[in-house]
Amino acid sequence: MISKKIFFEIVEELQKEIGLPTKIIHLVCPEEVLLKRIIRRSRDAETSITIDYLDSLSKAISLRVKDFAKQLPVITIDSNAVNFTSGIDGIQEYESI
Repeated sequence: MISKKIFFEIVEELQKEIGLPTKIIHLVCPEEVLLKRIIRRSRDAETSITIDYLDSLSKAISLRVKDFAKQLPVITIDSNAVNFTSGIDGIQEYESI
């Protein structure tokens, strides 16, 4: 598991290299759908992921995005409604992203 210290070192290095973002794209999806997708992918590294973990992660990300929204525009996309595996070409609302 990556430690917070290492994570923030990576973030700091990325910020130096590419700068801060100009907008945040926040993908949201019901945890039940996420878990079904994880199970369908059948990746060994994801076998221990639980619905409770996904729920906690979703809440933590939403809080972080809420903080970022004070400084940057946030675009929220319901990834349950958009099939990203087939691409977003031709979907007008995403052309400007």
